[in-house]
Amino acid sequence: MEDYIGNDLPPKTEVLDIFGRVVTNTFNIMNDDYQNIGVGLYLEASIIDHSCIPNANVVFSGCQLHLRAIENIQTFSDVRISYTNLLDFTDVRKSTLRKQYYFDCDCKKCLEDDEKAKKAIRCSSCQNCVPISTMICVKCGAKEEPARKEKYLQLCQEFEDLVIKNKGGHPEPDDQAGEFFTEMQPIFHPDDKMYLDLLEILYEQLLSKEDYRGTLEANLQILQHYHRHYPPFDINTGLMEMKAAKLCLLLDNLDEAKKHILRGKDILEVTHGKSHQLITKRVRRLEEDLEKGKEEKHFTSRLLLNQKGKLSKYG
Repeated sequence: MEDYIGNDLPPKTEVLDIFGRVVTNTFNIMNDDYQNIGVGLYLEASIIDHSCIPNANVVFSGCQLHLRAIENIQTFSDVRISYTNLLDFTDVRKSTLRKQYYFDCDCKKCLEDDEKAKKAIRCSSCQNCVPISTMICVKCGAKEEPARKEKYLQLCQEFEDLVIKNKGGHPEPDDQAGEFFTEMQPIFHPDDKMYLDLLEILYEQLLSKEDYRGTLEANLQILQHYHRHYPPFDINTGLMEMKAAKLCLLLDNLDEAKKHILRGKDILEVTHGKSHQLITKRVRRLEEDLEKGKEEKHFTSRLLLNQKGKLSKYG
């Protein structure tokens, strides 16, 4: 800074003060895919406090920040956004907030959150949730064998070491996602957090291989988790619904595509607003592709009927 500004550089204490304000108040600037493309300091928005149960969210049009309510809010002082990943465990969220923003979160979710389902296996009897902490099914009350817990813990450790931390030094650790899915899918409950981490890696891997049917299967399981653990109107859920719609269109499953478009649009019109380009361009393009697919299917059906008629007429 001294090389750039020269003699006009403020005292070091003032520079550190400014730096601290920037570090704790900047926003990640997100594109329409909700990917980070930079950071920006927005003075008005920086006064909004955090909650792990947010009633508002921030979206961008280019570098322009929009603060949007996702619930009915009585006064501006009640507005809360999330500073961190809402799907993380409570201790991880609290640690992240403490390290990056220097406060201890005391929101309702942090004080009362029951995270048993985030570490859970499938019930051998009814396939419902069996928290690792109790090993008793929350639905049917069946008690699972200790061996299943041991297998769960073993797979968790291997997955964290080989894929998350990449201790083995494998150049492309996500290549192992398919192998882990084969082992984890019969044991891990869909609400388990590590199983979600696997699905998100597997989704990208299968998509890159153009395995659209497998990608859709992973997508639908991710959506199940998102709908359960994110707020009703969440950007990640809305975007994932749109990705499901696109996959359904590629697989010529038009009825399912329509369902996902409607669900995603309902969410994104709240999180982004009806005039945002995500709605006016990308969602609209999916709707047009759906209509085009219906027209092509209708034309094909009529063609087949005409051919059957000709075969019947001429024997």
